[in-house]
Amino acid sequence: MNFNKLFLIILGVIPLITKAQFLSLFADAKDYKEKVKTIQTELLKIDSSVNKNLYKFTHHYDKEGYLLERVFYDESKNTYTIHHYTHNKKARSVRDEEYSENELKEITISFYNKKDLITKVIYYDDMKNLKKRTENEYHSYGKFKSVFEYNASGKLYRKEVYQYDKKGNLTEDAIFEDGKKKIIESNIYQYNREGNILVQKQYLNTLQYYTTYVFTYDAKGKVIRCDSTSESFKNYTLYSYPNTGETLEQFFNEKGELLQSIHTIKDTEGRILKKTKEDFMTTNAFCTEEVYDDSHNTYTYKQYKNDTLIYSYTKQYNDKNKLVQYIYTNRNNKTSIENHTYSYDIIGNLVEEVVTDENNRLLYIEKTNITYYE
Repeated sequence: MNFNKLFLIILGVIPLITKAQFLSLFADAKDYKEKVKTIQTELLKIDSSVNKNLYKFTHHYDKEGYLLERVFYDESKNTYTIHHYTHNKKARSVRDEEYSENELKEITISFYNKKDLITKVIYYDDMKNLKKRTENEYHSYGKFKSVFEYNASGKLYRKEVYQYDKKGNLTEDAIFEDGKKKIIESNIYQYNREGNILVQKQYLNTLQYYTTYVFTYDAKGKVIRCDSTSESFKNYTLYSYPNTGETLEQFFNEKGELLQSIHTIKDTEGRILKKTKEDFMTTNAFCTEEVYDDSHNTYTYKQYKNDTLIYSYTKQYNDKNKLVQYIYTNRNNKTSIENHTYSYDIIGNLVEEVVTDENNRLLYIEKTNITYYE
């Protein structure tokens, strides 16, 4: 069941380092067709008096698709930041040298294991002095076992630990500072035979107390209740499923007063079609509504206050998941529209995006110039 996984993401410890924060050891230009050599992208804001350059950057790749250099420019098109990358395939490492106005600012070296997971990251300052280092340990199935952060002198100042049961369920996690002296956050989890979480006991240093979450399930394994208890509150949440793909979550305080409700409708593929959230914790009742069409190409968001529409917007996407229209409506029912059109080169890579308003007035242009290896 997905509920326990979602709950752990919301309440559990989030790993200090995620793979997305660093360059992969492997090819970076794989999302483009053919062998890309350079990609230069520039965003222009069109004004009646002058066209303003909002950003410009260039990526350089080798023939294997590895990123070699990133160059960022300021609004005046002057070089602002440069990143030089060195890929050591034998050592499974990536070296990132960051320069600002041609002066070295920082060096970062990331090391990977055979599963492309980061094992170590070393940071140096502009004088090439060691700033800090981070080391990761993993279980055999690829999940985090521990994360260590050391300062320049080699002293451990932050640590994360993770423990799992034989089924791969997270049973304990914790974050410490000053080595293992000061606990920042910890969680203990218990599961039933089906792998659904039964109990979560969470400690947050900022609150200085534990919060316990106890879950109840029906015969089909669907969660129907969650009781939250701590030194300062005792709340509970009820879950019901009126129809197939439909979920109603209702949050109550210890007096039984309804604080919030979330009504979600999903299609047969598990995609959200409609989600309505109502808050009752203040005198002003807020309500938000999210609606998708059957193809998930159109998304509408509305926010109400005491049944009065505050604002709404609609996003429409094409079959390539690119935004083609954005419609915004304020509380006075005044509407503004942005239309997005795209152009591609003969290979099929995106080279231009043009944004216009409801009167077809040009607002933005993003141009991408791509060169290829022969």
